Amino acid sequence: MAFEFDKLASIISETLGCAPDKVVREARLDEDLGADSLAALALALGPVPE
Repeated sequence: MAFEFDKLASIISETLGCAPDKVVREARLDEDLGADSLAALALALGPVPE
């Protein structure tokens, strides 16, 4: 089962608060999307349970 890029782009956009059209396959989290180390960690670990 292949993971759809659109779903991943939506998660990245929502987590980082950036425009969805900025999330492209060539984008780098830090330089292109403005993610800091904590945002990158949040993407890697997933949502925090409440």
